[in-house]
Amino acid sequence: MMHLGQDTLARAPFGWLAWIIVPLVLPVPVEGTARHEEPADETRCAPCRFVHLAAPAGAFEVIPAPEPDAFRGASQATVPNSGGAMQPAVTPFLMFEGQQAQQAMELYTRVIPDSRILDVQRHGPDGPGPEGSVLIASISLRGQTVMVSDSYISHGFTFTPSISLFVTCADDAEIERLAAELGEGGKTLMPLDSYGFSQRFTWVEDRFGVSWQLNLP
Repeated sequence: MMHLGQDTLARAPFGWLAWIIVPLVLPVPVEGTARHEEPADETRCAPCRFVHLAAPAGAFEVIPAPEPDAFRGASQATVPNSGGAMQPAVTPFLMFEGQQAQQAMELYTRVIPDSRILDVQRHGPDGPGPEGSVLIASISLRGQTVMVSDSYISHGFTFTPSISLFVTCADDAEIERLAAELGEGGKTLMPLDSYGFSQRFTWVEDRFGVSWQLNLP
């Protein structure tokens, strides 16, 4: 990384302009600390790679995940290419308020088969969010990577049924179970029934406001 001293900038033509340009092109340290949980193989910790690139050395307390194999099977959205950079991808991103991200991740990965929490990075004691809340995380839901975060800022908006997660179920038992568990504490937007385009379908909103379309082809 290139370092420019004050004397170097002062002697340069239009040196005053460098004070504006340099911060735009060089990495900027991130204030505060954060606690980071990642797998033993750090090359697979890609969802929050951009934070690491911007942070000074020692800014994060790294906690290895207890199961190194937990990251196997992650989608391409979280796996860097051979050059170490993230591959181009489109990944759903869920932003929660009120420190609900952890509860949501635990519910989704417990209820939906073949799902797991991939990576979690938390706010440290110096913030900016409440200590322990989720700065950024990623989960795998049946192979689909979903990114998750706790917003420490109160917004005038929340989740809407206009954006939902569509789940293709394996059988009647699964769609009934998912409808019951995901809908618990939330509400039903379309009751479980046959609407002509599949055997059975339901649309539920979970307790966090995220909506789910559950379909049995």
